Amino acid sequence: MKSLRRDRFSFTGQLAGGDASGLNPVASTTYYIGALFGVDPATTDGPPGFWIPKAARLIAVYGRITAVGTHSDAANCSLIIRKNGSTDILTISTTFQITAAANDFNSVNNSVVVAQGDNLYLKFVGGAWGTPPTLVFFNLDFYFEA
Repeated sequence: MKSLRRDRFSFTGQLAGGDASGLNPVASTTYYIGALFGVDPATTDGPPGFWIPKAARLIAVYGRITAVGTHSDAANCSLIIRKNGSTDILTISTTFQITAAANDFNSVNNSVVVAQGDNLYLKFVGGAWGTPPTLVFFNLDFYFEA
């Protein structure tokens, strides 16, 4: 009998932020979005993020930032994947804007190595808004190959 061999294993993870009334981010402020659904992002580093169950490569990130209230003016924000409360491992964008209700982002064809037990989360640096967005919610999905 021929045995089946798996050369690759893939898995996904998810982050989300924003309580029932969403976040009202302050201009030029850094927020950290973890895996505590229904909680506003914190301004302190190291939130409970997505724990990596197996050594792998981060291949893709897909997400959406939704502004249910006011949309911001066209000021650039930064989106960065951060690891273990100390290291930025993937810059998704430094020109992201929240000028509509639904604002999608992605980063594909990556090969960022992560170890079993690493903790990943999103670092969001708000723009220098004259009009900041209000009632903001964050959602992000990771795709890994091991």
